[in-house]
Amino acid sequence: DGYLFLTTGDRQAPSTGDLTAHQAQDTRNHAGAIVRLHDDGTVPVDNPFVGQSGALPEIWSYGHRSPQGLAIHPETGDLWESEHGPQGGDEINLIEP
Repeated sequence: DGYLFLTTGDRQAPSTGDLTAHQAQDTRNHAGAIVRLHDDGTVPVDNPFVGQSGALPEIWSYGHRSPQGLAIHPETGDLWESEHGPQGGDEINLIEP
């Protein structure tokens, strides 16, 4: 559909015990985010944070620990992501904005 999806990890930022304060939960940075762009590098106007003050508009999904791979289902167009757990516990997630 002319989109480019990128993943970024949480940069191994340690938890302080309050997971809501973790940088992967902050939409002002790319840590732990999945970014969606048009293939020309522009931000799609229907991304979930477009126009939201204090959030990066290119973020499609956030709060990820260590996303490693993305795949688009060839029939449904759903976006799937593989994510490494801290000590095992790897995940396969359906990504929704």
